[in-house]
Amino acid sequence: MSNPFKRCAMLLAALLLAVVCGCGQLPALSGLLEMDGASSTPPKPGGSLSGQPPEQPPAQTAETAVLEEVWEGTVAGEGYELPYSYRLPRIDADTPGAHAINEEIGDFYGSMMDACLEEAGRGELPYCTGIDYEAFRSGGVLSLLLKAAYAYGPYEYSVYLYDQTGGERLQNADLLRQQHLTEADCLAALRRAAARCFDELCCDNWGETEDINSGGFEALRSAMLAQLQPDTSLYLDDGGALCAIAPIGASGDGGLNDQPLVLDTGPGSAPALENELDFLTVDFQGREMTLRFETTAQGARFLENAAVTPGKDYPVQGLYSSYTRAYAALVGPAETPWLFLLTSEGRVEYIDLGAGMAGGYFCAGGPLLETGRILDLFTTRQGGDGVATVCGYDQRERPVDLLPLVETAQHLMPSCFRGGWDTPLAGSPKGQTNLQLWQGGNAENVRLAHEFENPPSELYGIFRYLGMAEQGMAYGYQFWPKDGAPLSGVAALLRQETPQGSVLRVTELGGSPLLGARAGDVTELLPGAAG
Repeated sequence: MSNPFKRCAMLLAALLLAVVCGCGQLPALSGLLEMDGASSTPPKPGGSLSGQPPEQPPAQTAETAVLEEVWEGTVAGEGYELPYSYRLPRIDADTPGAHAINEEIGDFYGSMMDACLEEAGRGELPYCTGIDYEAFRSGGVLSLLLKAAYAYGPYEYSVYLYDQTGGERLQNADLLRQQHLTEADCLAALRRAAARCFDELCCDNWGETEDINSGGFEALRSAMLAQLQPDTSLYLDDGGALCAIAPIGASGDGGLNDQPLVLDTGPGSAPALENELDFLTVDFQGREMTLRFETTAQGARFLENAAVTPGKDYPVQGLYSSYTRAYAALVGPAETPWLFLLTSEGRVEYIDLGAGMAGGYFCAGGPLLETGRILDLFTTRQGGDGVATVCGYDQRERPVDLLPLVETAQHLMPSCFRGGWDTPLAGSPKGQTNLQLWQGGNAENVRLAHEFENPPSELYGIFRYLGMAEQGMAYGYQFWPKDGAPLSGVAALLRQETPQGSVLRVTELGGSPLLGARAGDVTELLPGAAG
């Protein structure tokens, strides 16, 4: 049944807005309601929010009421008619936590609403066309999720947490303690949820964007994952699930927009494994995967010059999905080792074992684009030479050859990385550096041991895309100096925009360091003359 008081309040708001449009003056704010349908209470003079406390239920089920202020209307102009709606919550409790939250909501969202009502009163399009909220209750925690919709921009979210028992405002740390989670657990779950949301939005819709900017999907996804932090806004939904607000990429404009996400903090389960490599042991512990290599006749040629130690466990980075199937095999004309992963959504990810062994670092790549939903993985031999390849069955039971897709992925170099990049003087332990990156993964690295030394040393080589790590897009690299031993290792590339301009962050991950002195070192490069 609809609330007659709410209808009256909304009618009054519409009449008052008509007065505003007619005389140019704003009335006092009104429209105080209770979410659960109790009658409204007149506001105090000056438009501040107030109301009689609701009748208290039994202590074991006590809930703090949330009151709301509602303004709705329409602004019309030449060629358009736009509705607007503002719903602002207020915690109906006389406690320090409630006062702090109410004051913050009023200072930000209340001021925004007042400004937008003034614009609407002048017949102008308000810069914010809507403010709405949801109230969730779980385990004594009241979570308020506010959302502002802007006329020209994405949604903006805010979260406020309130302890209904103690009357205090809560923080992320309080929720994590309640959920028995560490910040590391939360960040891992946040990355998984963000990756899943990004893939659902973009995987099937990227289309021609990849033809225009090869590697753009991977660059945006890795940048999104790299910038996630455990201090993001957390809250609990009505079912007690931990949720977060996180910036998610969109294929349309290449930007990041905030989205509410439900975090899966469970232990996960191991996928079914089929392993055709006798020199590889794959071990799953919950969501973690480790690889171990042994010296066998089959694996001797891969271990000969590898940066891995037989018998040692190597963790795999970049695992952000739930996997149902894992398939390891030698594929391609050179019979190189690969590990393919099938996700619960039917997408295919992969691990380039050969490049990972060369650099001593392993990272999952993918998901592969334009495969459709894959149901299962299998190997087959094609052509007169009987080249082994891995295929997937799609929903129509048609085979999809995955080898050409992963071979193409090896050469991904997004446009945001291409060009020339320089370190500032003394910006690298190895001196001033110029790094040239080109489409297809070819790279020219001109290194100065010191700005005054002459002549500079020159190295020419290639970058081979491996996957998405926490630090950015992971690349295995090999450089061949004019004299001396080859340089090989793994580094992550991440482009960031700062107030001073663009920065390319190069993080050493394994093998022989490219710019730094050891694994974990970060070198920041600035656009050079050719950048």
